[in-house]
Amino acid sequence: MNELLNYKGFTGSVEFSKADNVFFGEILGIQGLVLYEGDTIDQLIHGFHDMVDGYIDFCERHNHPLPAHDTANLSVKLELYRELEESAQKKNMPVQAFIEQTLWHSIDQLKAS
Repeated sequence: MNELLNYKGFTGSVEFSKADNVFFGEILGIQGLVLYEGDTIDQLIHGFHDMVDGYIDFCERHNHPLPAHDTANLSVKLELYRELEESAQKKNMPVQAFIEQTLWHSIDQLKAS
């Protein structure tokens, strides 16, 4: 099961444990680990909403910045990142802009095929 939940700009995973007969998930794209669970999908969704609200409240009370919802962090092997940096330098571009341009170009090619 590869479903995702969305609430207030946050994304959460949906998993099922046969051993425990329970749905569970975590809030994705944040620092730290925030989990939720439920015996039914409705309970899982309710738990996700409660945990997002709690996470927002925690961040506000402790002056932690909330994650930007218009970006995502990707992890790549260091060797690949160094190649990306080198290629970006050759084009006189910031590495982030080069990566975005390269990914958009790849997506456009896939859509055209």
